Amino acid sequence: MNRRRVVVAGHICVDLVPRIESSSEESMLASLLPGRTLHVGPLTMIPGGAVANVGIALSRFGVDTVLVARRGTDSLGETLPALLTHAAPRARLALTNDHDLGTSYSVIVSRPGSDRIILQHPGANDAFTALDLDPALLASCALLHFGYPQVMRSAYHDGGTMVRDLFSRARRAGVATSLDLTIADPDSEAARADWSGFLKRVLPETDIFAPSIAELREAFGTDDDADAIALRCVDLGAGVVAVKLGSDGLLVRSGSANALSASPLRRVVRTDEWAGKRIAQPAFPVAVRNTLGAGDTAIAGLLAGVIEGRSIEESSRLAAAAGAWSVESGHTHATLPSLETLDRRLAGEWHKEKQP
Repeated sequence: MNRRRVVVAGHICVDLVPRIESSSEESMLASLLPGRTLHVGPLTMIPGGAVANVGIALSRFGVDTVLVARRGTDSLGETLPALLTHAAPRARLALTNDHDLGTSYSVIVSRPGSDRIILQHPGANDAFTALDLDPALLASCALLHFGYPQVMRSAYHDGGTMVRDLFSRARRAGVATSLDLTIADPDSEAARADWSGFLKRVLPETDIFAPSIAELREAFGTDDDADAIALRCVDLGAGVVAVKLGSDGLLVRSGSANALSASPLRRVVRTDEWAGKRIAQPAFPVAVRNTLGAGDTAIAGLLAGVIEGRSIEESSRLAAAAGAWSVESGHTHATLPSLETLDRRLAGEWHKEKQP
């Protein structure tokens, strides 16, 4: 086992991002009516989805990273490896070709200073299976991160059995597991799935769970606050729950010492120092340019802290720092810093910020 290797598996796509130059959100939305034309700026094409966003950030943070996903054999599928390699030259790619389904893509409408609108085609992600992840590769890593089951039909149509079995196999091999969610299209088949049941099935095999508060509320059908939902997830079996709160930072809750010491996390962190904690980590103040991918980048910061063997407090600060950097830089993979650069900023201008 490579104690510093992370496999990032699940949803991947090509993000098509036109630059929006409207003076206001209202004028932009008004122009999206039938018969209207909206002038936009140049198009940016970048790799997206959980695999790309988390995997590229981890690689740029210096973590040995392997990207596992499924692509089509179309022109976007041919372009995807080059986009990934350009963004993360050191990351290893393990992409399965799907000859029946096209490559997933997203058209992302994101005006500076506001949240984004995403038009998403799941494509080959719908056919992802545990067989796409080579057993030898899985056994060689310290941590497996899986993201975005809501846009992967194979991950939810069986109620989470595939994801649970994949995580169970990983943990039996001594590999810690990490899970993230996304928001389902309210008119899609995914929105009608039993996500509460999915989490009840998968969280007992999940060592790190890092969803947003909106994703949790949608999954459980509740308006409970972050503390209550995080504790609910811990009670369901998740080892560490990091709830992303946007501009309010993140809330991290962890399970008991007995639970964590029995999990594969013990191979990479001091579980006695991680157990029974509540960390309310504020967001660092930055000028917001683009929120796209910030949550995934924050997850990468958290996982980098885990792989580095850092404390839960340090890892939470790394998560907030990584997310802030992404928001400030406008979600450009090329601007993501090294872990050393993040550490210097944490020790510098962000050191005076309120500690959790």
